[in-house]
Amino acid sequence: MLRIHCGDRVRRGIDWKWGDQDGGRGRLGTVVALAPSGKTGWYKVQWDSGEVQAYRYNNEDCYDLDIVESRPMHGVGDRVTRGPDWKWGKQDGGAGSFGVVTARATRTEWIQVRWDNGSSNCYRFGEQGCYDLTVHTHAPS
Repeated sequence: MLRIHCGDRVRRGIDWKWGDQDGGRGRLGTVVALAPSGKTGWYKVQWDSGEVQAYRYNNEDCYDLDIVESRPMHGVGDRVTRGPDWKWGKQDGGAGSFGVVTARATRTEWIQVRWDNGSSNCYRFGEQGCYDLTVHTHAPS
């Protein structure tokens, strides 16, 4: 069985029991957080529809998720937008704004972003299970 990582693209797995939380059969999402505290084998997924929920992957031999594509969560040059834990007001220029990852900040679970409005700041990307950003488009490899 494959290991699941932040950034992996997923769809419904063999043990799916969550109705249409994913937006419907065949829809994809991105793993945005690993094993919230106290929930070993649970992972937070942001579906392409915008819904964010936690699901089982190898928790008591249950698999709500199936990995479609394994990829890194973010890299310099990736285009990002607000994530599920955004709490920074209009630093990004407002809802729906985009920015570019310019560097990994000095703290390992923070990244630096330059927003299209010209402002730049560091944001949580895994710090205490919080994700201020969602990768919209990966930079070309």
